[in-house]
Amino acid sequence: MGCNTKNLICFMFHVPCSVKQKGVTLIELVVVLGVISIIISATVGIFTSFVRQQSRILSEQELLSQTSYALEYISRSVRDAVKDTSGSCTGTPSNYYTLSHFDSVSGSYQGVKVLSSDNVCHEFFLDADGILKEIKDGQIAQPILSGNFDIQYARFIISGDKTIASVSSSGLTQPRVSVSLSFKLQSGQQERERIIQTTIGLQIQN
Repeated sequence: MGCNTKNLICFMFHVPCSVKQKGVTLIELVVVLGVISIIISATVGIFTSFVRQQSRILSEQELLSQTSYALEYISRSVRDAVKDTSGSCTGTPSNYYTLSHFDSVSGSYQGVKVLSSDNVCHEFFLDADGILKEIKDGQIAQPILSGNFDIQYARFIISGDKTIASVSSSGLTQPRVSVSLSFKLQSGQQERERIIQTTIGLQIQN
């Protein structure tokens, strides 16, 4: 075993070895242990990096999956919105959309109210606890996106104009509601922002 170890050292460092020499000196043992330590450290580092990378990928996949579901759910309600004749849902008679939860810091609205085609009032909004929620027909607000994701902001904008707060039957003929969600993702020691958005259109028939 001593000769094999010594031959390995000689081969690695291109040092001539005498076949008559036997055993392993303390220096040779230290060198071998040092090489093994470097190999183990590199292997552990690569494995740790791989695990972190996989964790980040899985987290992003889960975020995209849940966000796609939530935005599609919101899109169906907004796309199928009908005129709120009484104003009991949107707050103003004959409105199709009414934005809610105004954020004075960003100057944008963080929610929207619509009356869907099945005569159900929906309000989608970012709550103060940072969770995207829905209030259906005045009931208790329910999350539509996991609270595990750190939402920085939600923005609802009508036809690209932040000053428009509602759409009525006498207003825009082809209004669009853009929904933007900003998430803060942890990547190792760094934080990065991920913005996911969609735009929903409605053909209003007066």
